[in-house]
Amino acid sequence: MNKIVFAALLMLMANSDVSAHGDIHERIDALSEDVNHSAGDIEKLIRRGQLYLESGHSEEALDDFTLALKQDPQRNEIHFYIAQTQLAMKNSDKAFARVNIFLQNADSNAPRARGLLLRGDIYAKEKKLDEAAIDYTQVVAQKKLEALPDDYVRVADTYLAADAKNAALALDWLNRGIEKLGSLAVLEERALNIEISEKRYPDAIARIDRLIEQKNRLYYFYYKKGDIFAMQGDDYNAKKMYAQALEAINTLPASRKNTPALLQLKQDIEKRNTD
Repeated sequence: MNKIVFAALLMLMANSDVSAHGDIHERIDALSEDVNHSAGDIEKLIRRGQLYLESGHSEEALDDFTLALKQDPQRNEIHFYIAQTQLAMKNSDKAFARVNIFLQNADSNAPRARGLLLRGDIYAKEKKLDEAAIDYTQVVAQKKLEALPDDYVRVADTYLAADAKNAALALDWLNRGIEKLGSLAVLEERALNIEISEKRYPDAIARIDRLIEQKNRLYYFYYKKGDIFAMQGDDYNAKKMYAQALEAINTLPASRKNTPALLQLKQDIEKRNTD
């Protein structure tokens, strides 16, 4: 398994155990007063459980969700919240059982997509990446035209993390995303990086040439094209591309070309161009 890809995958996952921020504890205290004085107010109980979960208090969250479900067993979304909480508590089996209950009772595409995403995350946490990839593909299917770039990247990265031999499949999913959503940087650059790492240099150059025609971030794509030529031992064309990258940077407004990121990139390109 590619450890770097797997780490990136974990960052993409809709992870529940996020740190607290802002006045979250004050909001919990305020809700606690309401809950104590409004017996049977499930909405406030659920909201407090969500805040507990967001702030890392998983046991308290589980207590709130369990009580809410006891008060209204027909509230299917509570099974989803319990599954999130069990995943945060590293109880994958219990999380899996709960999300399956949620999926069995989901009555439209949107909740099914949420449930499949969460179940995929459970599989991924358990390093069952083939199963996770299947669920993530179903997320895209359920969302249809509402699928986001990250949904396609998640599928691609999961397949690639499951097996490095899945590069063609990962690229296929990224290209599907580009076909559906347009030439978005997050999709194009992920696909380009896979093509380069897999030494699919003609495909990578063809992609770069198509992106250069869009006249956006020319400096970056000339730079990447130069790197590809350098990897193939073509120093002449590599230096030609590096020169074009530097020229593209120099044509940018001062407010852009003097940013730390672009100054560092310019320095890197200049070094490559003189080596």
